[in-house]
Amino acid sequence: MIQIELVKGTYVLAVSGGVDSVALLHLVATQPEYKSHTFIVAHFDHGIRSDSSLDRQLVQDSAKKYSLQFVYNIAKLGAGASEEQARKERYKFLHTVRRACNADAIVTAHHQDDRIETAFINIQRGTGRRGITSLRSTNDIVRPMLHISKKQIIDYAQSQNLTWREDSTNDDTKYVRNHLRKNILPKLTRTQRKDFLDLLDRTQLINDDIDAMMINIIHANSPRPGALSRHILYMLDHEEACELLATWLRCNNVRRFNKKNIEQLVVYGKTLPRGVVAISDAKKVTIQRRTLALEPLDR
Repeated sequence: MIQIELVKGTYVLAVSGGVDSVALLHLVATQPEYKSHTFIVAHFDHGIRSDSSLDRQLVQDSAKKYSLQFVYNIAKLGAGASEEQARKERYKFLHTVRRACNADAIVTAHHQDDRIETAFINIQRGTGRRGITSLRSTNDIVRPMLHISKKQIIDYAQSQNLTWREDSTNDDTKYVRNHLRKNILPKLTRTQRKDFLDLLDRTQLINDDIDAMMINIIHANSPRPGALSRHILYMLDHEEACELLATWLRCNNVRRFNKKNIEQLVVYGKTLPRGVVAISDAKKVTIQRRTLALEPLDR
């Protein structure tokens, strides 16, 4: 038996129809401790495979079996859609459902193997420190199975005689994650796997400490909400200033920015007397004489 923990609340349960999410659905629907919780089963059909409607039917039937509310959406991304495009559209749908249902959070079936794969992918991309440990629970996305391996999930699903569907695109190694899953991770010894997971745990603790220190610095240098003193930028080197500004944006609920945005903001913030940097599709940073000010982007 595998165990997960979810505090009492209302959740949007992301269920694709694969073994991971089907096992998660069975866990929350059958374990007595979750009877007082509210779950909305949400399924997103990417429109990448011709047989994807069968996934939806499986999930819909399962939700009905467990007497849970079911919602879904069908996209038409096509066979050439990238992993990133599919992920963005899926989470856009899930967050829409979360807001509509006034749910506490989205629950996904990401597991221990996903955590390792994500770290490998982000290291390959040249990610910063946060990218290495990016797959974790947040305020609005809960991932209660990160301590459970893929093998444990399959063993559980088989022991409970669960039915799931295999996504045929999971065998296509043109996708980086599938290549890792098929050709790299199976070569890790048990010791190597454990050592890598331990490294991720230690990195997460370090990241939490760094983030906490940066938040304290930001609070001490924020003359008003949505503003940051430029003086603190002059006190930091380039990389430190980039880290600080990225944290400042996140503290102000700005998430969709990239490294180029931050690099430009640091350079302008340290050199220009005044200026403006568009930081996302909705926000800009106005460079003033003494401060940086976060404002809505002009339309």
